[in-house]
Amino acid sequence: MDVSSIVRRILTLGNVTGGVSLLSQATGYGMVIGLSVIFAGIILLATRVQKLYLQEDSGKSEMFMVANRSVGTGLTASAVFSSWMWINETVFSSVMGYNYGIAGPFWFAAGFVLYTAVGGLKATFITDYLHTCIALILIIWFTVAVLVSDVVGGVHGLYDKVLAVEAAGQYHIVGNYKGSLLTFRSKGAFIFGVLHCFGNLSLMTMDTGFWQKSFASQVRSTVPGYNIASVAIFAVPWGLGTVFGLTARVIETLPIFPTYPHPFTAAQVGAGYVEPYTLYAILGTGGAVGMLLALFMSVTSTVSSSSIAVSSILSFDLYRTYINPKATDSQVVRISHYGVVFHGAFITGIALALNYGGANITWLNYVQPIITSPAVFPTFFALMWTGQTTKAAVISPILGLATGIIIWLTTAKSIYGTISMATTVKQAPALYGAIGSLFSPILYSLIVSYAKPKTFDWREFLRVDTLKDDDSSSDTDTTASPGTSTPVLGASSSDDEKAAYKSPVTVSTQRRSIQDLSVDELEHPFDKETIADLKVWLKIAWAFLIFIMAVTLLLWPVPLYRNYIFTRSFYTGWIVVAIFWQFLAVFAVILYPIYDGWDAISKSAVGIYGSLIKRKTDS
Repeated sequence: MDVSSIVRRILTLGNVTGGVSLLSQATGYGMVIGLSVIFAGIILLATRVQKLYLQEDSGKSEMFMVANRSVGTGLTASAVFSSWMWINETVFSSVMGYNYGIAGPFWFAAGFVLYTAVGGLKATFITDYLHTCIALILIIWFTVAVLVSDVVGGVHGLYDKVLAVEAAGQYHIVGNYKGSLLTFRSKGAFIFGVLHCFGNLSLMTMDTGFWQKSFASQVRSTVPGYNIASVAIFAVPWGLGTVFGLTARVIETLPIFPTYPHPFTAAQVGAGYVEPYTLYAILGTGGAVGMLLALFMSVTSTVSSSSIAVSSILSFDLYRTYINPKATDSQVVRISHYGVVFHGAFITGIALALNYGGANITWLNYVQPIITSPAVFPTFFALMWTGQTTKAAVISPILGLATGIIIWLTTAKSIYGTISMATTVKQAPALYGAIGSLFSPILYSLIVSYAKPKTFDWREFLRVDTLKDDDSSSDTDTTASPGTSTPVLGASSSDDEKAAYKSPVTVSTQRRSIQDLSVDELEHPFDKETIADLKVWLKIAWAFLIFIMAVTLLLWPVPLYRNYIFTRSFYTGWIVVAIFWQFLAVFAVILYPIYDGWDAISKSAVGIYGSLIKRKTDS
């Protein structure tokens, strides 16, 4: 959802909310435009500092696209954390807490851990870090301020109030053990957790922005950076969703709630208003402003990384591959800039279409796995199975998407009698559709591949080339001594060297394109030591993935999925650990990147200080 939609739907809250307004449109647009100008200035300043003091030129494609593959562990972790701190985490986790109680935010967080563990850009990394700092501090403030407010009364106060509203018969959550918000045995939360894992697996696989951050990081930084982010990211939806979901249930009938005396409608909950309404009720206008700021951080950080990713696809994979194979570095960068503009216009159009079509954040979260899952296994096969053919890789995702959509719509029709926005967002159609989208391409890929078998040579991947930092042509004129075919003098040779040859012969040579070489002539871009390091990190990545999946999907949730309502002491520990995790995230993605990148920070600071002293001396 684009920024203008956020302003309309979160701040003015028109159609769905019946005219409830938390902030004026002038305030909303003023903040959005003002913050946009500020962060644009920060990006320009960061780019300038990089070029002057770190010799990193964002005018070159390798720097613009993948930051010269030089990003360290700390900044990688912070950037990944920022890129995946979607509006889903900051808003929709509270919806899950409201709908299903304790279990909802946990399954939401578990899905984020899964996809994070599996998996001008340098300036984007820097602004991502700033986004992370601001957003995470706001999230901690939101969580703690709401929890300790007089209305809530602290951890124990929230627990007692939830029990009180349940005892009064105010709520009965269908599918939860005894209809309680304080149980982990929740059918609805579990189904959402499965859908969320499907969706995040597809996002991890198909989101180029996620891959590109791994390309930009150093070889030794990729795995630890992503692993740190995967642990830290758990803090956001778990603590935030639990506190806000339960608090909204407790205070929604009080006069302080924005909808009072009207009840909190399903449409308002589905639109994601649980958190902003709760913040406004307890913290007033300051809470609403903080909410807008957090949303701005979430939207801009994800869109900035996706813009660079899409522009790289358009420039390298489309333009340089099919339209202009001999494109120079500057041409590729220019097309990349066009790609950023195109991406911004395109996603704005999509967001507006969905907005006016009646799609809300709940509908998007349930439908997204159906749309993004079909290419998961074909992509895995492309990287891990030599038997998948080109046709299979292209056709199977398309057929899988068609299969998922057909199952989704027909299930909604057969169960609810009609196809509409209200029925297609139900859990059963969404779950069956996602299963069809995810797994049917396996069958399609096998059928198409074995119809006309062909074995792929992994060495073909070595044809993937990078552009040089200059625009010099591959055609060069060299001077050679008579009777030899080996060029020994170039355009930069000295006059004395040229004088040694009385009859030099100019020979035109052309560098062979990497596409013209046979697979036996291709060389790996990494040396043996780097390849050995990669193999070690691959083993570490697999070990961590198995460990984190075992903990978050089995060892932690399964024992809790029983006929049990959280006791006061167990609930207290649950909330305290969730908040403590948020503070651990501060150390992981805010403080550690400063330590890890201190050399670059100090070098830039010394360079800036030297320039200021020199300017003062000259004046």
